[in-house]
Amino acid sequence: MFTGCTNGDYRQSSLELNPQSTQETKQDENKTTSVSAEDDLESVKIEIISVDEAYEIYSSGKDCLFIDVRNEGEYKRSHIKGAILIPVKEIEANLDKIPKDKIIVVYCNGKGCEKSSKAAKILVHNGYPRVYGVGGLGIYEWIDKGYPVE
Repeated sequence: MFTGCTNGDYRQSSLELNPQSTQETKQDENKTTSVSAEDDLESVKIEIISVDEAYEIYSSGKDCLFIDVRNEGEYKRSHIKGAILIPVKEIEANLDKIPKDKIIVVYCNGKGCEKSSKAAKILVHNGYPRVYGVGGLGIYEWIDKGYPVE
């Protein structure tokens, strides 16, 4: 089902958090402070790779999974061959569909689109060890370079 990927060695990330949700953090024995999930993700470090680096992973034979984090309409128009669709707002609810033992590559529309960065941060935050976000012009650059799409 996942074309081009068979086994791998990259860094993965974790789940999407609702910016409205809060997380309680204990500051001392009797006090708690609310911290927004968005603030929690700000400190998460992710690795952004170029479209060419993503293609290297794709064609390497390593065990990987490409996730399109755009919306369904965009995915239906064109997506990386073999990629699965999990819109960024649904990443957290679908962690059970994302294996932790694979290289995970998330992509969106590229420059100006923050969906892949957010999805990668969510994955890393949830303990995925080998996650990459695709930078550059994302899917548009992938298509322009003639890399496999469906």
